[in-house]
Amino acid sequence: MLDMADMFLVEAVDATDPFVRRVGWITRQERAFWKSTNIPDVVFFRSRNPGYHKGHGLVVLVPLTFTNLLQSAIRFLASLALTFGNSPTKEWAA
Repeated sequence: MLDMADMFLVEAVDATDPFVRRVGWITRQERAFWKSTNIPDVVFFRSRNPGYHKGHGLVVLVPLTFTNLLQSAIRFLASLALTFGNSPTKEWAA
């Protein structure tokens, strides 16, 4: 699994945990939300990657299956619909 993580050519933050990498991007949501929520997935992420607010990322590998691709496509399209549906100018529909 580490070999697959190394294929992204992103530097590890610390050699003791090679799955936390310097990705350089920072979440757009407020840090206060991430620190205060008790959502189990977020709690796990915070515990494994406490430097997320510094641009650190946790390597996550998921199986590439038809079902996973389909679910991802549906989520992506739904997020686009919500984003453009809330646009005051609706330029995308012109």
